Amino acid sequence: MDDDVAAALARLCERARRERPAVPVDDDALAQHARRHAGEAPRADTIDALCAGDLALALACAGGDGAALAVLDGELARVATLAVRGLRGSDAERDETLQEVRAKLLVGDGARAPRIADYAGRGDLARWLKATVVRTYLNRVRGVRREVAVDDALVFERLMAPELEPELAFLKRRYGAEIKAAVGEALAELPDAQKVLLRHRFVDELTVDEIAGLHRVHRATVHRWLADARDRLRARIEELLRARLGLDTADLDSVLRVVASQLDVSLVRVLG
Repeated sequence: MDDDVAAALARLCERARRERPAVPVDDDALAQHARRHAGEAPRADTIDALCAGDLALALACAGGDGAALAVLDGELARVATLAVRGLRGSDAERDETLQEVRAKLLVGDGARAPRIADYAGRGDLARWLKATVVRTYLNRVRGVRREVAVDDALVFERLMAPELEPELAFLKRRYGAEIKAAVGEALAELPDAQKVLLRHRFVDELTVDEIAGLHRVHRATVHRWLADARDRLRARIEELLRARLGLDTADLDSVLRVVASQLDVSLVRVLG
């Protein structure tokens, strides 16, 4: 083993003990686990970037350690409460989702380790847990509700939040109701998959990498999906406003600048 990599693995174990004092750390097991997630040719800087304490916690939970499981259960309950309430889910739905996530993450099937061992330490465990909770919740309610219980208006407000220059601010005040109605209708007409994608990104505030993990695709695919959803949304908004406002080309173009400016700035701010 490269000396730099060996030193990085030793530092990883030391950091894990400092960050998670309640979790037992087996140096050899944690080093092997980290190397497995770091790839075939791990580098010292890659290992140093791992979330050591979270990785140790996940490994200990996969091994059935009682202290580690207690720590994880507390964090999972907190994450599930915030995530499900953020999606307007009930306490009962939260409890059902939490139970399903516990089973999914902590129960192996004999052929493979529990899924908690899939956590690679490349981002906070809490965000990884949130992605799992959100996906589980959405899968549960998809068969019960026609749509996920989040107002389309909430997505609109997130997308239209940034400050406007004075001219565009005036147009937003004058045509705000019509713009909002057009955005709401355009959102309602989007395919369910695109609406869920926008909610993941702007309401649940999942990162592109987390969404890619949910769908098991490359992050470039998620970027393309988001661009397609945005373009479709903007095109439909333009079509609706063109038909309803009866403005001349110059005035309509100014109104469309309100929409385009707000959507583009929001996407750059959140994705960038």
